[in-house]
Amino acid sequence: MDLEKRMAAVLDVQRCMIYETVEDVMSETFCEIGQMFMTQEKVQGCDLTFKKSLCGLPVDVLKDIRQHAIDDDIPEWIAMGAEGKRARLLMSFLDTNRLSAEDFRAKFPMAYAKWTDEDDSTLKKMWSEGQSWASMSGVLQRNVNALKLRLEKLGVDLGKDAGVPRRR
Repeated sequence: MDLEKRMAAVLDVQRCMIYETVEDVMSETFCEIGQMFMTQEKVQGCDLTFKKSLCGLPVDVLKDIRQHAIDDDIPEWIAMGAEGKRARLLMSFLDTNRLSAEDFRAKFPMAYAKWTDEDDSTLKKMWSEGQSWASMSGVLQRNVNALKLRLEKLGVDLGKDAGVPRRR
């Protein structure tokens, strides 16, 4: 295999990992935003209307997040392609003008850090107890995809939890 094909193979694998990580974080974020919308609607006593973009998210995306939060199916909606809007969602979510490694490390302080034996033990214990991905992510200060990849490396079969957020 020539150098270009090997490089392409490595890039393809890494791009897939990045894509999955971003999609997981986007899903969690949209769930959180959807909960904020529903809380705001309860406080105001009426449905929210969106007339302009907020934080870089277009009006139609805001409406979709609200509706799928009500339907409680944001992760499934995104996983199924977001009704043909997946690429647009990713671009709006990432807003590359705002994205930086510092922002990612601010949310996940242990991102890219070497896993310790203690981290592995904590992760496996929390997994066996049925803890949610969000809970494990908060304790270990790493994103959900990092947790999934580490569990797989440790020989844990994630089964149905590999592609679906774990809720408790």
